[in-house]
Amino acid sequence: MSGVLSKVAVHLRRPLPELVAFAADKLRSRLWRRHLAQVGSRFHVCRGAQLQGGECIRIGEGFYAGQMLWIEAVRRYREFTFEPLIEIGNGVICSQRVHIAATARVTIEDGVLFGSGVHVTDHGHGTYRGDTQDSPDVPPALRRPATGRPVRICRNVWLGDNVVVLPGVTIGEGSIVGANSVVSRDLPMRVIAVGAPAVPVKFFDPVIGRWATIPDHP
Repeated sequence: MSGVLSKVAVHLRRPLPELVAFAADKLRSRLWRRHLAQVGSRFHVCRGAQLQGGECIRIGEGFYAGQMLWIEAVRRYREFTFEPLIEIGNGVICSQRVHIAATARVTIEDGVLFGSGVHVTDHGHGTYRGDTQDSPDVPPALRRPATGRPVRICRNVWLGDNVVVLPGVTIGEGSIVGANSVVSRDLPMRVIAVGAPAVPVKFFDPVIGRWATIPDHP
């Protein structure tokens, strides 16, 4: 009981505007819990959070998101219907303005850290390869979303600010993606990748316990 009282005392020492915002976030988080298929303890979202298709979203314990989080499991877009699933593991932390969208499946494993402005999607508006493709004469907003290709972000990945993760990508365990990078193809585990498209420039060498430069990269 004393532990609970000490936590309350810490929060009461905050400036009044900050205390009011904190209380609003707590209430907001409690309300959002009711709309998710599954959610663990210590779930916290801040101002501007949008979680669409909550019956198709599963979130583990210790989830925290800054302002303007947007998670959308798209079940319907215009006349088109989908069966999406978004699964988020334990201890996932999102900075501000993170956007995660799925018409098929997005999996985010334990301990992933999202920088501000990160965008993760398994689909796009329209189809631009194969036998049947969309015409530029059709407004993009009217095109059928492309068939979703599953995205997996493995355990302990860190995505820097404004990273974009495109459909069909897997990012291996423990990897880091530098700010403003575009991940358009799979990345192996335990690498640092940068650029558009993102390519590995360092790997973690377990022998020396350090990040080492990959040959051909300065």
